[in-house]
Parts: sequence; C-alpha cells; structure tokens
Amino acid sequence: GAWDAAAQVVAAFGDAFLGLRFAEVLRRGAGERPRLEDGELVEMAMEFSLKIAPGGASSPAAPHEDSFRRAAYVVLTGLNPAPQHTAKVTLLDDDYHLLFSSIEDYLWMKLSVVRFGEDQILPPSLSLYAFTIYDLQLEMLSFGSSHFDPNGTSPFRYVSVLLMVGLNREALEYLAKAGSGSPEATHFAWIMYHYQLVTLTDGGVSEDSPSSDIMFKMVLKYISPLISSDPALAVLYPFVLSDVSLRNTLLQKVILETENLELLLGDLDIMSGIRRQKGALEELWDITGTSKDERTILLASAASEAEEQGDRLLALKLYKVAGLFTRVGDMLVSQLAAMMTQKESAARTAVIKEVKKIQDWTEAGAIQIGDRQLRHSLPLVLSLAKFFDLFWSKNYLEAWSLMKSLNFLPIDGHESALISFSRQLDPNYGGNIEYHKAVLELVPDVLEGAVETLSALHTQFRGRVRPGQQSLKPINAESEYLMDEYAAHARTLILFAGMMPHQNAALSARLVQHEVLMS
Repeated sequence: GAWDAAAQVVAAFGDAFLGLRFAEVLRRGAGERPRLEDGELVEMAMEFSLKIAPGGASSPAAPHEDSFRRAAYVVLTGLNPAPQHTAKVTLLDDDYHLLFSSIEDYLWMKLSVVRFGEDQILPPSLSLYAFTIYDLQLEMLSFGSSHFDPNGTSPFRYVSVLLMVGLNREALEYLAKAGSGSPEATHFAWIMYHYQLVTLTDGGVSEDSPSSDIMFKMVLKYISPLISSDPALAVLYPFVLSDVSLRNTLLQKVILETENLELLLGDLDIMSGIRRQKGALEELWDITGTSKDERTILLASAASEAEEQGDRLLALKLYKVAGLFTRVGDMLVSQLAAMMTQKESAARTAVIKEVKKIQDWTEAGAIQIGDRQLRHSLPLVLSLAKFFDLFWSKNYLEAWSLMKSLNFLPIDGHESALISFSRQLDPNYGGNIEYHKAVLELVPDVLEGAVETLSALHTQFRGRVRPGQQSLKPINAESEYLMDEYAAHARTLILFAGMMPHQNAALSARLVQHEVLMS
C-alpha cells in the first residue's frame, strides 16, 4: 500500500523492470493506487501469464522471487488469485507459506483485491477474478472459530478477523458468546457501539426476549454482579447506551436490586427547607442533561414494578424521590386503611408515621397532592386510626367526640344524608365521591366501632348492675339525655348499615345486639 515507495524502487532499479507494463502503471500512480482501465487489466493479466507465471517466457528461476512478483501483480491489478485452475493471475500454495506469516498479512492481500461499486464490473475475459467483500466474509466464516480460537480461550483473535472483513455483528455475537461478562469483552462491545460499528436494530429490552439485542444482553450480564458489590459503578455503564429505553431498563434493574438505594438516589427523606444529598445516579443525570420528565418516568416505572412485586416500602421511596406525592399518598392511605383494625401492629404504627409526615408536608405547602379525594382522605385516615386507638384503650368518650367531629358517618339521622352517603359506597355510583376508595371500604369497620363505642358509653352512664339491683349512681336528667342521644345515634347508624350496598349479615347481627343492649 506504500505506492510512492514502490514507484521509487521501480525508478531506482529500472533495468529489472524493462519491458514490463507493470512498471509503467505503477509510476503513474502519483502516490495512490493506479486505476486500470479494462484494456490495461487485460494486458496486465496477459503479461502475468507470459512473463511472471510459472513456465512463462521470462519467469525467473528462483521460486521465492516468483512468489513476490506474483503477489505484486495481484495487488496492483486487484484481481482475485483464488481460481487457480483457470486463473491468469494466481498464487501457488507455496506462495502463501512464504508471503503470509499471519492472518493479518493474508487479509491485507485479500482486502487489496476486494472490489466495490462500479469496480466490481470487470471485462468479460476477467470476470472470474471479481472478488467482493461478501466473498471474503464467506471465506472467513467457512474457517470459523474452530480455526482461530479452537480452545475458546482467545476470543479476540477470531473477533479481530471478523472485524477486519466487516463482520461487525458476527464479531459482537462471538464476543458475547465466548467472552460475555468479562470487562474486556464488554468494553470492546461498547467501543464498537460508540463508533457505530454495530447498531441496536433488533429492538427488545427484555433479557428473556429472543429479540433482545446481543449487546444489551452483554451489558446486562456485566453489570449484574456489580449491583451488589458496586451499585454506583453499575449505574455508570448504562449511560454509554444512547437508546433511552435500553438504558432505563438497565438502570431500573439496578435500582430495584441494589441494597444501597441511598447511594444512588441520595437522601430519601425529602423535606422542605432541607437540602438533599444527591446520589450517584442523580449526579449522572445532571452531567448527562437527563430531563426531569425522563427521570420521573424511570423512577415511576421502577416504583410500579416494586409495587407489583410486593415491595411497597421500596415503591414508596421511589415515588417520593420522583416527586409523585399523589401516588405516595394513595399508597399510604390504602396501606393504612388495610391495617386500620390491626391492634398493636408495628407495621400499622410505621404507616401512620409516614401518613402523618405526608400530611404535615402538605399542610406546610412543601408538597402538592393533586387528587381532591386523597387530600380529604389523608387527615381522615389519621383521625380514624386515632379513633380505633382510643376505642381499644376504652377512652370511649374521647373516641366518640373525635368521631362526631369528623363528620364522616351520617349520625344526625337526616334521610338525605343517609341516602347520599350510601350512594358513595356503591361502586357503580357516578356522582361526586368525597373520599378515597380505600376509606370508603373502611365504612363497615368504622360503623361497627362507632356503634360499639356508643353502646359502651350508654352502659357507662346506665351503670353496670345486675337485674333487681340499684344503679351504682342515680341516673340524673343529664345522664338520661346522653343515654337517649347515644341510643338515637346508634339507631341511625344501624339504619344506615341496612342501606349500604353489599350488606354483611354478620355485621348486621352484631349491630342489632348492641341496639338491644341500649333499649
């Protein structure tokens, strides 16, 4: 390929090239490979046959000199020397042993005769010599990995051969097969991707999908062990990928599997007025200019998957970092509603603490809850939790005072209020609903707790005496009034229970028992 130097040798040793068209063509190259017209190609092929090929009229006697001359004609003419049985420009088997000490030398010679575009069209008499990159690729593939990497210990040797003939995708596939998971193989694959030697054209982002791109699988396999040992390093590598969906799939895997989420996402206890310490992933987002929307989409997707997998605590953390406090509130209200009647539950206590925190931030204006039902339900579930705590501790008077102040249950006896509230409990109701669905599902439990509270208060004022005994304290007018009021509220609530959709027979029976006790 050093055409200037070759031309200088021809000029310096002109006598050795007398009468050869080879020298004339080479001298006119002006530092580049000379372009031969069809007629010149035919002449050069004829000259090779008569003067250079074994048995030719002026072929030198020394076989090794013939080898170099033959190779020089092959390179200059760009004709394929392979079809030896009919070729006019060819190499002998011994030539290959002498000329090519490595696969790189052999491929250089082969690549020098590869023709592209219009150059693939040769004169009819030389059509057999046409050699395309496709021909060379087939030749290398026919050797296969068994020739270049027989023991599977030197994958880069076969990979380099595939790359030299333009089989980039096949090189990557072999690298993934033979060296997958190694830093060298993965980094080499990323270099190929960075310089657009391969493209992620197969789509697919699931590691189990047959359509997943081979490079995506390599990256996935490489970072998987890093998630536990060095999560900050694990989130760095996906940023090499320009495909946002592939990158986020890898980042989501790291987020969901790491045991050190704070290292990636910083301080998860977000509070107004306190500067959060950023995590490694957040810093990478800043450096790469990742938009707020893209960050939110990734965190929301990871939170949703965590929720589906049953890891509600992780989901809450991710929703918080994403700033999706409406979703945080929704989850917390649902969780507390589900645990509302779990007496002496540590999990319930923890959820109450989280709900209180969100409620405080909302009231302080630090966060926004967009859903109206949720805004009404957050303080309500906290109050209902307090009501049950008071009920369980037998502070019935305080519990009932709290229940009355909530205006949650229709205790005033107005028919319109009973009908209006009962409609909201119907899942097919299409009107204005005041509270979160999880809160409305609590109504039977709250109603029973309220009636039991009223029954307990009625008993306290009446005095716990056996039949025929006198009350421990005489029932004065005020006590009698309160007892009547408690009984009236209880009857209203029991009436409301009968109006609720999907009535519970066992609940109705227990409520009637309390009504009998107060009569």
